[in-house]
This record gives sequence, structure tokens and C-alpha cells, in this order.
Amino acid sequence: MNATVPRLIDQLPELFDFVRTLARQIEAGDLQEGAALARRIRGFYTPAQMEAIEIVAPGWRRMASYADGATLNHITQALIALQCLPEYRQASPHPQALMEWVVLYHDVGKQVIDGQRDALHAFRSATIAALALPGVGFPTCENFPAELDSWTRLVLGASTVAPDGKGSVQDNRELPAIIRGSERLFDDASGGALVVQAVLLHQSLNVVP
Repeated sequence: MNATVPRLIDQLPELFDFVRTLARQIEAGDLQEGAALARRIRGFYTPAQMEAIEIVAPGWRRMASYADGATLNHITQALIALQCLPEYRQASPHPQALMEWVVLYHDVGKQVIDGQRDALHAFRSATIAALALPGVGFPTCENFPAELDSWTRLVLGASTVAPDGKGSVQDNRELPAIIRGSERLFDDASGGALVVQAVLLHQSLNVVP
């Protein structure tokens, strides 16, 4: 695979340095209290930081308002946890980069839906990732705009009524076509399709038959 896959540190260096610093402080025992960590995270996301991340991850500001910032806190803590994983530290730059982008994008599509659980956010987040990855340097197929348009319509239309009749859930019957479509979007060597698929599938599928 291509070892020059774009890295989070190159696109969002301040965010990368922030989560790496917090990871080291947590490991050293210098940051142990959850409320203190939450305060550090809230303090980092100035309007300028939010704007910088919004460019790389469209929908970031909207996601940040979800559940009073709980999802923003979660994504940030997931980025911190990634820095602590032996599997991440021992990996070569290419898989490290793919892991970074998966974590950044995995919940970016979350929305508040009448106080209900957003059971479609994984599919929505995958479409945001597919749209954004070319902008950070992932190579795409020759006919990317048309392929992306048809694939996005497929993904966003793949919903069905929840078993309890309350709200909508992802329609997993469409997954084979969705996964095949994601593989057509990106140069195989770049790993872009793997990022999109991990975002697409990160939500526990046992909640949906």
C-alpha cells in the first residue's frame, strides 16, 4: 500500500498535538480526573479550531452541538485512546493514518433527532468521510463526482422503520451494494475505501436485524 497516505498531523496539527499531549499526561498519571479532562477538551475547541476542523470534517460544528457536546467529547477521547493503543503505536504510518481518519470521522454525522437515538449516524458519517477524504489527499476514481453522488443517495436512502416503530434505523440489506460502491470511489492503494467502510460499520450491527 501507499506509504504516503495523508496523516491527521499534517491536516490538523494542533488537534493531533493536543490529543497526543493528553494521552501522554494520562499515561503518566498527571491527568486522572474525568471532569478535568472534559474541561481541557472544552477549552481546546475555540471558534478558530472549530473552523479549521470543519474544513477537514464537514458537519463538525453541528456534531459538536449534539447532546450538549457529549459526542465532541467522545470523539476527542477516542483520538486520545488511539494514541495509547499498542496496536497503533506499533503500526506503520499507513495503518496509523487510516485509524486516525476513522476515529475523526466515525461520529461526525450525528444529529439530534427529536430526542431519539440517532441510529443512522454511521451511514451518514460514512458519506461525510467519502466527501471529505479527497480534500485531505486520498486519491479517487476517475469518475468520482458521479460515483459519489449515486453512492451517497444509496447510503442515505438505506433506512427502514425501527422494530419498535419509533424512528428509523439503517437498512442492512443494502450493505453489500454500499460496500461495493465505496470500493469504486477510491484508489485501492490509498485505503480511502477502508476508512469509509470502518466508519460505515463502526456502529454495533446487533441493534438492527
